[in-house]
Amino acid sequence: MSTKIFRWREWAFPVTPVAREVLTSQPAGEADPSRAPLLFVPGYGHGAWAFAEKWLEHAAERGHPAYAMSLRGHGESGAAEKTTLRAYAHDVVQVAARLPRQAVLIGHGVGGLAVAQALTRYPAKAGVLLAPVTGGVRTVWSALTQSRLMSCGRAGLRCASMRRSCWRLSTPISMLRTLKGKSACCSTAA
Repeated sequence: MSTKIFRWREWAFPVTPVAREVLTSQPAGEADPSRAPLLFVPGYGHGAWAFAEKWLEHAAERGHPAYAMSLRGHGESGAAEKTTLRAYAHDVVQVAARLPRQAVLIGHGVGGLAVAQALTRYPAKAGVLLAPVTGGVRTVWSALTQSRLMSCGRAGLRCASMRRSCWRLSTPISMLRTLKGKSACCSTAA
C-alpha cells in the first residue's frame, strides 16, 4: 500500500502569489525558546490590525513572539483575481513557515477555516479556532450577513455614523464608500 503525497492540482494550478501584511510584537528582553510564536489570522472584513490593537502586545507581554497577518484582499495584503479557501490556507502556511519556530496558529471566523486547512500542510505546535466558520457556503454567507459591514449597512447608517458605531475611528470614510457596492454600507453623503 502506498501513500499519495503528490498533490497534482497544487502543482498544476499554483496559488497566485501576493504580498502579505504581517504585524509583529516581540517580548521585551531575551526571547524564551520554550514560548511558541503565536500567529493570529483574522476573518472576513478584518486585517492584521484586528489583533494588533490588543492581542499582539498582550501576548508579547507574556513572553510569546506574536504575529498577525492579513489574508489576501484584506488589510494591507495584496489582492488576487481569484481568492479561494486554498489561497487563504496557502497564505497562512507561507507566513507560518517564515517564523523562527513552529507556531501556534490562531484563526477567527474564516481565518479559523483557513487555519484548519493550513494545519493539513504545516506542522504547527497547536491550532486554535475561534468561532470558526464551517459548514459550507450557507454558513459563510450567514457570517458575512452578520458581520459589522452588513449589519451597519442594513441599519442605514451614513459613513461617518458607521465609522463611529461599527469600525475603528481611524478607518477612512473613503474606504467605507468603496465598500458601498459590496454591501450598500454607505449613502453617498457622509
